[in-house]
Amino acid sequence: MIWRAKSREWNVRPFAKCPNCGRLLRIRVEECPDCGQKIDEQYAFYSALVITVITQACGFANTIKHLDLGALIVIGASVYIYLVGEPMLFAFVPVMSLMPLLVVVWWFYKFGRFKFDDEDFIKARRDMRASLKLWLTLIVVQLISVAAVWR
Repeated sequence: MIWRAKSREWNVRPFAKCPNCGRLLRIRVEECPDCGQKIDEQYAFYSALVITVITQACGFANTIKHLDLGALIVIGASVYIYLVGEPMLFAFVPVMSLMPLLVVVWWFYKFGRFKFDDEDFIKARRDMRASLKLWLTLIVVQLISVAAVWR
């Protein structure tokens, strides 16, 4: 018996949004079944692209938001390393905050330039701003602590 791995490709079906009523429609639909609005093919493809970007941005933001719980672990590890009193090890404490900070910055690089009025996208942007503030504050406090320990 030959074993085959399942395809890792997603079966994604893009949707366009009706400009009149907001219903999600298949791309090739020429008229909205709810309101009767004619759907231009160019508009449908543009709308599908926008919806895809919003979906990606919100999905990534949701995943990144869960990294914020890691701040508690980073704070606990920082305090423990400080209490152990090993200055060389304490110098690497800010590195623990650097990766989540870079991931948040990456989100803004990839999606921050878009100006969508979608509620989910606005919430994702707000969550990413909160994450950015959290990790920047944490890394600044850690750098100040390292400077204080090394004096």
